[in-house]
Amino acid sequence: MIAQASESNHMAVEGDLNNLASSALAFYKIPSSHGGGSNSWTTDVDNVGEWLGYGYITSTNTLITENGSYYLLAYQDDVLTIEGYSYGKVINMLILSKIS
Repeated sequence: MIAQASESNHMAVEGDLNNLASSALAFYKIPSSHGGGSNSWTTDVDNVGEWLGYGYITSTNTLITENGSYYLLAYQDDVLTIEGYSYGKVINMLILSKIS
């Protein structure tokens, strides 16, 4: 029973990561004059986090959903890394890169 709950949560965290990736990519593409990143992640990681929502915590770069915790770990002009955690373990790592 515990394994089944863990697997269900794993799938839910992966779903959250897909949704966060989609929203983050929207942020990346939108001009800064409209609150987006203007094709860059380096505007400010807090801007990305606030765009993503979920009660973003600026002091830890953390987003929390009912499925798990997500951390904005690294950002460069062309890379943003989001890690998803559940039950204290890394579930998935997602890297978004600039598309040329």
